[in-house]
Amino acid sequence: MKKQMFYVLTVLGAVALFNPSCSKNSDIELADEIPVALLEVSTKSGSEGITTFNLNNVDPAMDTTGYLNADEIELLYAMREDEKLARDLYTFYSTEYPDVPVFKFISVAESNHIAAIEKILTYYEIDFPKVGDYGVFQDSSLQSRYNDLINVDSAMVALVNMAILEEENIVAYTAVLEAVDNPNIRLLLINMVRASSNHLRASVRVIQKMGGVYSPRLLDQELYDQIIQSGFQYGEMYKKRRGNGTNSQGSNSQKRGDQQGRKGSVNGSGTCTETINGGLAGSNSGAGSTPGNVGRGYRGGR
Repeated sequence: MKKQMFYVLTVLGAVALFNPSCSKNSDIELADEIPVALLEVSTKSGSEGITTFNLNNVDPAMDTTGYLNADEIELLYAMREDEKLARDLYTFYSTEYPDVPVFKFISVAESNHIAAIEKILTYYEIDFPKVGDYGVFQDSSLQSRYNDLINVDSAMVALVNMAILEEENIVAYTAVLEAVDNPNIRLLLINMVRASSNHLRASVRVIQKMGGVYSPRLLDQELYDQIIQSGFQYGEMYKKRRGNGTNSQGSNSQKRGDQQGRKGSVNGSGTCTETINGGLAGSNSGAGSTPGNVGRGYRGGR
């Protein structure tokens, strides 16, 4: 756990010090490229700085890579279902406590995060089921978690639940970064950590405005204080080629010059059923997996 927290601190510390005029790509200033941002932070009243992806910039920011293996496909789908849990839960809270607008704002942001994950699955031409109905999950552990978390008797309890869920995202997404090689999945994860940090900050701000006190459950106090006291994280700028260059719009196979068509599939249970790169079952997808592993068990099994 200490190793994970040190890594989280390292990643977020680097984010906090990041100069937005720079890029992960050293050639961003070349004449045929323009900088694009992935994250947008809301300034609307009551939003408390909710963070969404600019979906139009997701594909252009991605690199050309090999095809996804089963673990990577299962990881992305598991991430989508975890974001669905947050979306569904915050939507429920927004209905129960309409006078606390942050619930609605962040539920909308979680819908956007789902769409960003689906952008990557589509970019790699992976077939995947549509997002299910609100409050309904094929994964029994997610269903049980949702059922538990909707049993609240006050807006304060709901806000605390939201803050805890955002803490969990920061820890899980940062931990799995250690095991991910694909640069596009890493790009997604890094920006998900930034978004969850902003949402944790938003949750805590509202808790404090309502006279409550929140203490971190998973993050160490130093990192928690750094997140709460820092400004909102907008993230890096990424290169986008003008015209039809390497980083132009299009699927990964288009950028590779390969034939387009399905390159894998995942079912509603989160199991990879087809891939042209790797086995048909994610090697880290079973129960007992540890946080940091790539696959459906990246949060420690399921």
